[in-house]
Amino acid sequence: MTYLELCQKMVRDLGLQNTVASVAEQTGMAAKIVDWVADADEYIQSLWQDWRFLWSQHSVSTIASTREVTAPTDLGTWDKDSLYLNYTSDDYVHLDELDYLEWRSLYRQGTQTDDEPSQFVVLPNNNIYLEPAPDGVYTLTADYWKVPVRLTANNSKSPIPDRFERIILAQAKIYYSEHDEFPTVYELATAEFAKIYAQLKSAELPGGFQNLRKSSNPGHNMWVTPV
Repeated sequence: MTYLELCQKMVRDLGLQNTVASVAEQTGMAAKIVDWVADADEYIQSLWQDWRFLWSQHSVSTIASTREVTAPTDLGTWDKDSLYLNYTSDDYVHLDELDYLEWRSLYRQGTQTDDEPSQFVVLPNNNIYLEPAPDGVYTLTADYWKVPVRLTANNSKSPIPDRFERIILAQAKIYYSEHDEFPTVYELATAEFAKIYAQLKSAELPGGFQNLRKSSNPGHNMWVTPV
């Protein structure tokens, strides 16, 4: 659903008399609904830095004698194990991270000879600094997770996969119930959030979370279908 459709769905679910024809220039309860939906989506995106739906990849050509590589504008956090030079070729090079304070103490000062980079530093501004400075053009590739983006326009879409988008409504309803003190709405919304959140973590987080929704029967390797 789009941002506007999520707001309209919330109105219908709660049985409210408000009309939300646009997410812009709303007043009263309609304005609160618009804010709650956007707040809910942004909150859920922010719960984990490494959601799969926030994953992206950055690729850039280095410039000889230029160490600093500008971070993408939507960077949330780097996957520091993923930096490679020319990773599609047989002579690819995996870059190891050098701690910023160690680099500042041992490498920053003085002059050095350009060469093929073998290490990198993440600067305080999140740009990448290559060590040593490249002696030519290389393709630098790195995985990263994007920073959460707030819904703003009628047709904006959350990066949260469609099959889990009701978690946005559940969290928005929690905000609504806390504002107007509706304990029944709060209980139902909290229960729905917990259920979908478990599914979302299983599908969209790496590592052990992938097993959260699998059958415990060792003879089967199936996903549990939530009821």
